[in-house]
Amino acid sequence: MTRADLDALPRLDRSPVPYHFRRRGGGVMTGPGVCYILNRTSTQVGVVIGGGEECNLGGCGGVKLSVRWPDGRLTRPCTKGLTDVPDMPDVMKIGG
Repeated sequence: MTRADLDALPRLDRSPVPYHFRRRGGGVMTGPGVCYILNRTSTQVGVVIGGGEECNLGGCGGVKLSVRWPDGRLTRPCTKGLTDVPDMPDVMKIGG
C-alpha cells in the first residue's frame, strides 16, 4: 500500500493532535499529527482520536486506542494487535 492508496480510501479527517503509545515488540509511536489505522482488509481508514488506557487482558501490556471509522463506529483496538505499514510511520494496521 502506498500513501496515494491510503489517501484514496474513505476516512474521517480530524484536526492534528499529538499521539504517543507503545508499539508491538517495544518502542513508542509518537507524532505531531493524525495517526491512522487501517482495517484488516485495508479498505477503510480510521483515525485515532484518543486512548492511552492499559489493555484489560491479563498481562497484555498494550494500550487501547480509540479509533473513529468513516461510518461513525468507535472501536478500541489494542496496540499489541497492530502492525506497522512500511514507509508510513503514521499508519498502523489491525492484524498482520
